[in-house]
Amino acid sequence: MGTIMQTLVTTTATANPGRISLGLPATTESPGAARRIVESALVRWLVPGDSVETMLLVVSELVTNAVAHGKGPVGFSLSCGEKNATGSSVLRVEVTDASCERVRRRQAAGHEEHGRGLALVEALADRWGQDLFPQGKRVWCEIGVSQGSP
Repeated sequence: MGTIMQTLVTTTATANPGRISLGLPATTESPGAARRIVESALVRWLVPGDSVETMLLVVSELVTNAVAHGKGPVGFSLSCGEKNATGSSVLRVEVTDASCERVRRRQAAGHEEHGRGLALVEALADRWGQDLFPQGKRVWCEIGVSQGSP
């Protein structure tokens, strides 16, 4: 398992212990790799369990969308730091890819397996959005946590 993770992920160290940045290949293994890395970081940062579970689901959906609908490798960052208006720390995840197409939330039919990812992100995140750049896009979301974060 360690060899797969080393092959899949390039981690960039930052000065802020409440921040990680990764480069992931556009493969079906990347959402799982991102989840494992995020879970490890959030536990290390003492983020409460319910916020960890929410963030794992959101990360999985955003990375899966980038792999399935984006272009090229997937950039990924997770940070915990700034406080929101209620005094909660904010977890922020950003996922980038080289496609300049906006992500679109669609309405999945009851029997469809796909098409619910962005609806889940919208329902679970306090805020979410996307930014387009000449070289691609960034899809991001923020979730507030009230205790135990860095």
